[in-house]
Amino acid sequence: MEKMSECFTDVCEAAGKGAYYTFPSSRPRLQLDYIFVSRDIHTVSVEVIKKTSVASDHLPLKATLLLTR
Repeated sequence: MEKMSECFTDVCEAAGKGAYYTFPSSRPRLQLDYIFVSRDIHTVSVEVIKKTSVASDHLPLKATLLLTR
C-alpha cells in the first residue's frame, strides 16, 4: 500500500469521502479493495456495488475516471 501510494493515486482517497468498505460482503466493515491510477488520471466518482455477492466475500469497487490529454 505504501509503495503503491508513492507512485499512484488511490481513487478512494482522491474521492475524499472516507473509507469504502468492501469486506465482508455480507456486512462490510473493512476497506480491503483499492484501485490505483497514475497521477494524471482524475477520479470522477467511486462507489461500492452493494448488491450482495455470491461469487466473492468482497463487494466490487467501481471508479469513474476522466482521461485527458
